[in-house]
Amino acid sequence: MKAFGDLIKENIISFQNSLLDNYYKLGLDETECLVLLKLQQYLNNNNCYLNTSEICKNTSLNNSDFSNIVLNLVKKDFIKLEFDESYGLEKFSLDGCYKQLGFLLEGDEASLDEKKNELLMRDAVENVEQALNKILSPIELNIIRRWIYEKKYKTIDINDAINKVATRKIKSVNAIDRLLFQKYNETDNVNTSSEAIELFNKLYGKK
Repeated sequence: MKAFGDLIKENIISFQNSLLDNYYKLGLDETECLVLLKLQQYLNNNNCYLNTSEICKNTSLNNSDFSNIVLNLVKKDFIKLEFDESYGLEKFSLDGCYKQLGFLLEGDEASLDEKKNELLMRDAVENVEQALNKILSPIELNIIRRWIYEKKYKTIDINDAINKVATRKIKSVNAIDRLLFQKYNETDNVNTSSEAIELFNKLYGKK
């Protein structure tokens, strides 16, 4: 899977939207954000040579101010400048900006996953405590944590196992854990058997 920075560079993830939504998280102000957007617009027109007097047109910035902001963004590793000797011109790239935005978005995604798991954990604990009519011990809480964070059991399967144990009036988290273990191992065994049968047929089936 491509990194978020690469997806932003290829505009699969919108550079403009990503920057506008997150520039302040990167320690940028509105003017620096504007400069980066103008530079990206310039790149979109297949022009990678830095011409500040041209790029700053239709902005409230004069050439001197625009150039100073560019240099400041170079120091912050958002812009890279490179002199092209064959043309005698300075080239620029926003790879540093794409990379930093990408890291930020990857972090946000990880945070969202963490929040989702926390909610799943909370719901699972509440459901188990209600079904078994008891407060769970640290060991039992750790078993449920494994369902969510390690085993990645589906919520519907967890709830189904909870209901089955509650119906039998067994006040045991281990009983729920055994049902889930059996269900997922049976699924794995079925998949493995199907794959084995398919492979056997390919190798030894009728021609």
